[in-house]
Amino acid sequence: MSRPATTGHWQEIATTGAVRIYNLGVSLISLVVIARLLGPTGQGTIAAAVSWAGLVATIAGLSLGQVSQHRIQSLQKTAWDGRLFGSMLVFMLTLTTLAYVFVFTIHLLSNGNFFGQLPTSVLVLAFLLLPLLIWDEYSSHLLTAAGQLRVYNRLLVIGRTIGLLLMLVLVGGFDTGVHGVLGASLAGQSLIATGSFYTLWRLHKPGWRVGREEIMALLNGALRLHPNTIGAFLLASSSVLVLSSLDDKSAVGWYHVAWQMITILTIVPQAAALVLYARIADLGPNEVWPAQKRIIAGIMAIMLGLIAVSYAIGPNVIVVLAGESFLPSGKLFQILLPALLGMSLAQLMAPQWISRGIFVPTSLITFTTAAVHLVTTVLFVKAYGAEGAAWATALTLSVLPLLVQGAFGWWCERRYRTTQAANS
Repeated sequence: MSRPATTGHWQEIATTGAVRIYNLGVSLISLVVIARLLGPTGQGTIAAAVSWAGLVATIAGLSLGQVSQHRIQSLQKTAWDGRLFGSMLVFMLTLTTLAYVFVFTIHLLSNGNFFGQLPTSVLVLAFLLLPLLIWDEYSSHLLTAAGQLRVYNRLLVIGRTIGLLLMLVLVGGFDTGVHGVLGASLAGQSLIATGSFYTLWRLHKPGWRVGREEIMALLNGALRLHPNTIGAFLLASSSVLVLSSLDDKSAVGWYHVAWQMITILTIVPQAAALVLYARIADLGPNEVWPAQKRIIAGIMAIMLGLIAVSYAIGPNVIVVLAGESFLPSGKLFQILLPALLGMSLAQLMAPQWISRGIFVPTSLITFTTAAVHLVTTVLFVKAYGAEGAAWATALTLSVLPLLVQGAFGWWCERRYRTTQAANS
């Protein structure tokens, strides 16, 4: 890969990263407002409700957004005759309906106990996000593959900004509490979903339709990849769900604030991964690998520096932002910091796994890691509470991903060198 092409990668990463920084800044402001106005209990209630909605959306969505990325790349974008778009719309509507039937049934049969005794009104607002979360996963990949990453970034900025302003009005002005936070989130996510749908509809008008071949291809990919997505979500959110079942909402709130601060620090690898997805869709995974190696090395060096600085100042920053009632979050944040290394490398390598269609191995690896994490979290939470959840996450997400992704990077390098030798 030439030097100008690599420079172009970094420019796109910087642009996308700037948008991600803005959106995470909005998330940070929301976090501070919720923490200050609602305290650890309110923060914990919101975290539990949104995590449940996210889990159901992740399971129901079948990872079709990521599968479509591989489908488009393997067909060299011939799927953009509208069959892929129409088929994914049908999937979104059908899967959302099935998810709602499941949620209503399980809530009714368990007398509300299944979702951790959350108020019904809170659950209703949280689960209204289901179709929006499913569609966001689909549309983000479709827009990226279609060369519309800037459009998606713009939609994120608009949606998050309006959501934040609404939350400030509803919670700060009208004292609507948890319901106001979820309502504002619903409004902001609706704007993102509407804008992405309109953009994709214009790209395909008037030829989008449902294709049997596309449906079968998407289902085939989902069967191989979906366990990976479920595992990845459980790695990120199972601690909140376990704490909400085994501990009080304050512990959930403390842990969630610490974890949110960790996710804010993943801004750079997230931006890089989106750009790499777009580049690979155009050039292919093998051709992008040389530039991707340099990007990975640079970003991992940045993350090491961030970890060192964050360990020193993170606890004080959390107290300043969230208040003295979140003092326990500072220690949890320090415990969680090593997880950033594994999380960053996994995000940076994900485009290679997906674009090469290596679905079954990555699904087995991620799901196994998630299972280990879940069991470890349950045992540690029972013994040590919120600190146990933090230790379980740090150990699982720092060691295993580094080993697995490092081995896969070695394989990608060998594959690239073999191809170059054959072509020379």
